[in-house]
Amino acid sequence: MSGTSLDGIDIVYVHFEKKEKWNYKILNSITYEYSKDWLNKLKNSLNLSEKNLTKLDQEYTILLSKQILKFIKEFSIKDIDAVSSHGHTIFHDPQNKYTYQMGNLPEISKEIGYKVICNFRNQDIKYGGQGAPLVPVGEKYLFSEYDSCINLGGFSNISKTIDGKLIAYDICPVNTVLNFLSKKMNLDFDKDGAISKNGKLIKDLYAKLNKLDHYNNNYPKSLGIEWVNSNIIPLLEQYPNQIVDLLYTYSCHIAEQVSKNTINETNVLVTGGGAKNKFLIDLINNKLNNIYLNTKVTSISNLKQSVKVTMESDEKKLSENYDKVLISVGRTPNTDNLSLDNVGIVMSKEGFVGVDEYRRTNIDNIFAIGDITGNPMLAHKATHEGKVAAEVCTNIPSAFQPQVIPAVIFTDPEIAWAGKTEEELTSDNIAYEKSEFPWQASGKAIAMDRTEGKTKILFEPDSKRVIGVGIVGYNASDLIGEAALAIEMGCYSEDIALTIHPHPTLTETFSNAAEVMEKTITDLYIP
Repeated sequence: MSGTSLDGIDIVYVHFEKKEKWNYKILNSITYEYSKDWLNKLKNSLNLSEKNLTKLDQEYTILLSKQILKFIKEFSIKDIDAVSSHGHTIFHDPQNKYTYQMGNLPEISKEIGYKVICNFRNQDIKYGGQGAPLVPVGEKYLFSEYDSCINLGGFSNISKTIDGKLIAYDICPVNTVLNFLSKKMNLDFDKDGAISKNGKLIKDLYAKLNKLDHYNNNYPKSLGIEWVNSNIIPLLEQYPNQIVDLLYTYSCHIAEQVSKNTINETNVLVTGGGAKNKFLIDLINNKLNNIYLNTKVTSISNLKQSVKVTMESDEKKLSENYDKVLISVGRTPNTDNLSLDNVGIVMSKEGFVGVDEYRRTNIDNIFAIGDITGNPMLAHKATHEGKVAAEVCTNIPSAFQPQVIPAVIFTDPEIAWAGKTEEELTSDNIAYEKSEFPWQASGKAIAMDRTEGKTKILFEPDSKRVIGVGIVGYNASDLIGEAALAIEMGCYSEDIALTIHPHPTLTETFSNAAEVMEKTITDLYIP
């Protein structure tokens, strides 16, 4: 066979045997590299006329025949049941029931004198498949001990069993793109990912790549060079002078897509030319590091160059070696060394200092603020507490009585909330109504290409008073302040909906969400 990465013609002599299960043994294998002439012919085959493509197919069939005979002679092979020929893919458009494999003409059987099994992609599409990948049955019987099998070739593909059904599909382009970028540096490929690892992430490109429609489609699905040329290359060409950064960014993209398709899998077989890319494999391994939920650590022991951790989960015992282990069990107040008990200050069993609304402890002339007073342990809460305490100390009427304290997780995208959450309201059996505005309908978000966000408002069912707000999206930390003010002021959905917000801004998403509740929204079609 010949892959889209054009490494050469791969030929292998294999013995299969079935006892309790199918076993195999590779007796001989080799890759015959293409000459420069053939590399150019295959690269340019997409642009050939029908007549010239037919001619090239005949020539390539003869080339494959000669290489097969060369292989047989080179390794003195005598016993051959059949020759399986994949050929070389020129066109692949399974959505339109079309694929074209070159090198599988009847002449191949006449030339080599053996039974030939070929046209795998065509047959697969004929019976409703995508024509790729073509090895899931083999992987099922030969590598059943793995949760899934991933090939990192010109394209990455995966096969695994889901709900008792064997499935396989293409994940994303790999060497097809990496080699394309390497050739811009006059290299056939980036050996070991040595160049890629020195790059920097191009964040906007990384986001655009991960948003491509293919990744949201359900299987079955496959990819071809046509899709790469239409969807990937135009994005890369926006950064003509950043080849190293492009290699790094695209490698991160591959790792992201592979990891998304192997969630909760602990035993994955990785093959293909991309498996030799050390940097790419490191990226994938970092993405695939298992996240164990409902798991108890039973022991941690130091080894010479690693830390061994043993765990128990669902009656399973696990063991992993790590470079480092971070133990995070929450925060405890550093009150132990303050000798607060000597002056009679009351503390909780966890060590937090009790205070009233004026930030006084149980001793009138001693105040406490910040994390030492308990949750929420946030800097903006501590700042407000400090102002209250200072005012009380100087006999200015003041008290710490916030209706809400907004919280932010500074991820990308950011997550921010203020007031009640749906989980809290449901747990307390409190009725509520909600309205949401997706950022896909926000002019500002579209202009920024940050449409992955959402603004959600929770209301009292009857009065429509705001009781909670959640925002996920770019700069959510800057937007949540208005939400906190709305809750503090006791705003109703109508108050927010009738407040004119500047356009185009992300703040509009707040008034838009209120308009959804008021049924006055014009930016969305809601039947």
